[in-house]
Amino acid sequence: MIDKMNKIQILSILSILSISGPSLLAADLRPLFEAIREVETGGEKNPSTAVGDHGCSVGPYQIGRLYHQDAWRTRRGYARVREREYAERTMVGYWRRYDPQALEGGDFEKLARLHNGGCNRWKSKAAGRYWAKVQAVMRSKP
Repeated sequence: MIDKMNKIQILSILSILSISGPSLLAADLRPLFEAIREVETGGEKNPSTAVGDHGCSVGPYQIGRLYHQDAWRTRRGYARVREREYAERTMVGYWRRYDPQALEGGDFEKLARLHNGGCNRWKSKAAGRYWAKVQAVMRSKP
């Protein structure tokens, strides 16, 4: 029989695994991550230091505070979105929260649109244009 403490430990482990990174996913997200990073930071010499949206988004994937908070369900740790691996785990957490089916199914279009437009504007024309840019970068890579 599983006691209360063991249940808490199991839930904690499952929670960590749920946003631990792309290696646990059916889809290989590396091409998507690289394309999003290129679209977000372009020719930035050091994408980790990139700042956009008038200071509201930072790092290689231009993640804002609310996006980070939605992904991790805490305000702590936001400064770490400048680190590529942490930022990618943040994106996976965000995608898992708002569309786990797209994440598990490898729907790159939906994931890119969510990253750009958020859960409320992912269907917008702007998010569609963003996806077109991401897709073009992905197609240009061997």
